[in-house]
Amino acid sequence: MPAAPGRFLKSLQNFFQTVVRVVFGEIHWQPPIWLRPIGRFILGHRIAASLVTLVILASAIAVYLFEHLPQPEFSKVYVTAPDITPLEKDLKPKPVTIVFDKSAVPLNKIGTTVKLQMTPSVAGEWRLKSDNTLIFLPATDWPPATRYQVTLPESELAKDIRLQTNVVEFVT
Repeated sequence: MPAAPGRFLKSLQNFFQTVVRVVFGEIHWQPPIWLRPIGRFILGHRIAASLVTLVILASAIAVYLFEHLPQPEFSKVYVTAPDITPLEKDLKPKPVTIVFDKSAVPLNKIGTTVKLQMTPSVAGEWRLKSDNTLIFLPATDWPPATRYQVTLPESELAKDIRLQTNVVEFVT
């Protein structure tokens, strides 16, 4: 006849107590007064306490895993604001340059003009200087201390270019 489950659990508990006693010696601990009601509550509601513990543990694991998910690699974009236009007889405003850290357009588009939205709007044209450089040649001089936003549409860029944001800013 098999041993009763209660006797088996008791012998298993005695075994682990003996192992702990051999490794750590005798341990006598009493909880502080403020912890005793919590312990009594947990002993009285074991299933609820176990479920709450499991939910907290699962939430902590989920947050850890979410924070350590692989992040996509974004291309870097650098904007060079225009310098002050030198005083000369024939005023030629300085261009704005947008440079990508890798090839951003197909090679057959180099030298062509591109439609980009710039806010506030300035007369001029965006031109692809190389496979990773856009240049804006303004028709008139830049107003001083003005913040500009340029929107880079995905349709104008190579398929493998991923930007964290498709808006770049510069100040004259």
